Amino acid sequence: KPAVHTRWNDNVAILSGDAMMIWAYRLLSQCDEAVLPQLLAVFTDVAVGVCEGQQYDMDFESRDDVTVEEYLRMIELKTAVLLAGALKIGALCGGAEPVQAELLYRFGIDLGMAFQLQDDLLDTYGDPAVFGKPVGGDIREGKRTVLLADAISGADQRQRRTLIDMFSSQSRGDDDVRRCIELFEGTGAIDRSRRRIRALWQGTLHAIGDLRLPPQDERTLTEACMRFIPIIKA
Repeated sequence: KPAVHTRWNDNVAILSGDAMMIWAYRLLSQCDEAVLPQLLAVFTDVAVGVCEGQQYDMDFESRDDVTVEEYLRMIELKTAVLLAGALKIGALCGGAEPVQAELLYRFGIDLGMAFQLQDDLLDTYGDPAVFGKPVGGDIREGKRTVLLADAISGADQRQRRTLIDMFSSQSRGDDDVRRCIELFEGTGAIDRSRRRIRALWQGTLHAIGDLRLPPQDERTLTEACMRFIPIIKA
């Protein structure tokens, strides 16, 4: 559905976001007083992290030297901490031990980062009918993704110049998208991204195992991961 700022305007969207944040704190205030300080600490850390991640993402739009490490840190803050924080808050509300709550937080970080890296990959290779976005949309928009950062890092001088010039341009057409994907493949960025996703996926499985849940609960959590990132096992 249309985003709030599209259906109405930016001011309505900002005000709506402020109101939703207030409602979130209202709901948190209804939780068990014994764990409320911990819940508030997690919630505020997540909220600040998401804002920091979004600022990094905006800063990257005008940079050609974004490193893979910087990009990974950005998606950890912008995407992964939201999932991780929700899991930890749920664990604390459910009476989990501190070690279990931290394991679920780490599980959420790995899963959230794997999801975002997979999202970047699907932009290049996904089926538009399933993915919901046209292939190469990030390239056309000039968006800095892990694939671009990795490709620039692993490129020779000519390839690097081509990529920088392409993303410095005001627009990129079908030929640019094809050439960019070729460079992503030729520099090894695609393969390295797939390896990162699988490593993060293994991290989520290890975290589930370390939780020592009953078999049925472990199976439920694993199946939820597979629905969250259905293509990751391919």
